[in-house]
Amino acid sequence: MPYFSTEVDVEVDEFLECCSVRELDKVVEWLVEESQVNERLANKLANRGEDRSTGTQNSFTDGLTSLGEAFYRISTEDQETIENLIAKYKWLCD
Repeated sequence: MPYFSTEVDVEVDEFLECCSVRELDKVVEWLVEESQVNERLANKLANRGEDRSTGTQNSFTDGLTSLGEAFYRISTEDQETIENLIAKYKWLCD
């Protein structure tokens, strides 16, 4: 049986412009899994072009991300404070 192959030259930006939001989310997910971008950048990419939250909320979320990245450098006392806050507001997300 004959074998045929084809090659298509597609620019990355042209390809991505044709992707749906769901497909772009998959691209971002793949980039994180392959360690091409960190989760903090992925979160910013996920909110691309959409003002889903206020500046204060963005600062708060960025701060929480920074805390997560600094986990092993946080004192036991600060860790307990954070755990108390989580316990206090956990019911809101259940």
